[in-house]
Amino acid sequence: MQDHLLHKKYTEPVRPFSKLELKEKRNSFFYHTNLSLPHVSHTKCGHLYLCKKFGKKFKTMKESDTTVDVGNCSVCWTIFHTDFNLKKVGGDLAKEYNDIIASKKSFTHYEIELEKFFHSWLYNK
Repeated sequence: MQDHLLHKKYTEPVRPFSKLELKEKRNSFFYHTNLSLPHVSHTKCGHLYLCKKFGKKFKTMKESDTTVDVGNCSVCWTIFHTDFNLKKVGGDLAKEYNDIIASKKSFTHYEIELEKFFHSWLYNK
């Protein structure tokens, strides 16, 4: 039986990464997953996440020129549909993502891996 994505643990890199490498790694992730900046935010629940480029939310954000409260919250939906014994882990992941990623301009290896992990859980479950 394959482990659920939320059971995986972060592993430290075996070598240091330059800021340029980290920036390229993050941009590559955005490109390959079709995710788009800026973050969608929901005031009711406080969740932040990136939406799919060319998706319905992306189109709505562009038309209304806002990133706040666009549609229903995908994070809340994913937490609701996560196995009962992993709901707390999913909620903690969303909270850590919000706390770390929200106001950052440059990112560490851990933060980029957190962002990749969070969006993999959010969109691929």
